[in-house]
Amino acid sequence: VNTAMIHYYFDTKEKLLVSVIDRIMSDLAAILSEIDFDALTWEQRLEEFVGSYFDYVRGHPNFSKLTRMAAGIKNRELLEEQIADFFGPLLQAGVAFIQAGIDAGCFRPVDPEQLVLSLYCATVSWFSDAPFLSLLVGHDVTHEDVVLSRRDHLIELAFRAVGAERKEIQ
Repeated sequence: VNTAMIHYYFDTKEKLLVSVIDRIMSDLAAILSEIDFDALTWEQRLEEFVGSYFDYVRGHPNFSKLTRMAAGIKNRELLEEQIADFFGPLLQAGVAFIQAGIDAGCFRPVDPEQLVLSLYCATVSWFSDAPFLSLLVGHDVTHEDVVLSRRDHLIELAFRAVGAERKEIQ
């Protein structure tokens, strides 16, 4: 690929970046739309909510690098459109889910936005900072067993945060 081809198909490098992010975001939307949350208990919903997002980030290891690149693009309007069209509504859906669980009396009162952002950061940073974390702890944090343990830990953390009982570890 050369610069001329980028400009031919996307006009600018920024638009190429936005196109790539749009594609990985549509993957996340597809994963979340496949879950029939209405058929699940609140505890099962929480397990799916956290686990599915973790699995998504695991499958898109460059997710955080791309979103950081998007934050630095010169055409701020492109990023603002993505936030307005996808990131913002996705965050609000997560917040609404936690709030609905609180309103239903299934989750203890917490700040839903802070919880969702904490889960986001704890998930994304695990993969984006894997080389540093591996050096820090003295073993490969991307090893299958370690990643599955991390996934389970974050789900358990979410359950403890909302005061729900996790009946079965998957």
